[in-house]
Amino acid sequence: MPRRPLQVPGIYGIDTRALTKHIRDQGAMLGKIVPAGMADAQVVQVDPNTINLVQQVSLTAPQLFVSHAPPRIGRNGKRMRIVAVDCGIKANIIRYFMAKGVELLLVPWDHDFNKEEYDGLFISNGPGDPTKCQATIQHLRTALTQVCIGLYTILPSPILYGVWHKKGRSVGGRILRNGRAIVLQ
Repeated sequence: MPRRPLQVPGIYGIDTRALTKHIRDQGAMLGKIVPAGMADAQVVQVDPNTINLVQQVSLTAPQLFVSHAPPRIGRNGKRMRIVAVDCGIKANIIRYFMAKGVELLLVPWDHDFNKEEYDGLFISNGPGDPTKCQATIQHLRTALTQVCIGLYTILPSPILYGVWHKKGRSVGGRILRNGRAIVLQ
């Protein structure tokens, strides 16, 4: 059977290590690969910053995962429930929570998790421009206001979703108040 071309773009003839270092130093930048023999104008330039990539990768309806590990008991005497906001969550994070004996309610990026009963809140990181996730930001502001007014004034969304998310760095933290925790990945 003849092999079909895979239609996978690739580059050669450049120092990819230098390119990687340049991107690391300068941050993500737009670029495109133009095949030999094609004019630059023939290849459409896509700007991922104009698209809500999180909306494209997030699930569309809440999904409940219940661990088979020994239960970790929450403040209500039942199995601890973590709400995870899917902004592009990786499967390994779900496996991690399942190993901890909790119940994980995975919700879409724009779901109002403040209406849910939970012991902990986990906001996953994801692709693209985080400022496109205004629904998530608003729900998080509401949650932070409920947890701690002072923290809400210290951590506005530009810090939560802008500065700390740049250049592939993750935000980590845990806020405990009234038996609840919020983890920003």
